[in-house]
Amino acid sequence: MDLNVLRHYQTGVDKLDTEHLALFIKINEIIKTLGDKDKTLELLIEFTQASELHYAQEEVYMMTIDFPFIYAHRQDHAKLTLKNKSLFYDIKLTARPDSERYLVQELSRQLLFHIDYYDLQITEYLKKKTVQ
Repeated sequence: MDLNVLRHYQTGVDKLDTEHLALFIKINEIIKTLGDKDKTLELLIEFTQASELHYAQEEVYMMTIDFPFIYAHRQDHAKLTLKNKSLFYDIKLTARPDSERYLVQELSRQLLFHIDYYDLQITEYLKKKTVQ
């Protein structure tokens, strides 16, 4: 994935943006392992653990700024975590050659959507909070 795309998806919160970049770098590492199922699964586990840590830290940050939509945001984090675990088992138990490529497409799509829809709400909230 072209990491230059991420400029559009920056929240303006350095810690969150740095963690998002690290997750996309992990996706790029997964791309390099396609064809080596064991290595892909290993990196998917690392990605899932890193994303869970990021979600926890993001939720703490949202609490510190009194973010009003934290419940919906937290629900999406839980959904993404379950999806990642489901993808792991899909890859592990499937012999389909396209399953690993689907994995990368799905990880990228869901992370970009989450940042665009949920995380950028934090940016908008902070802008409104600053104006008041």
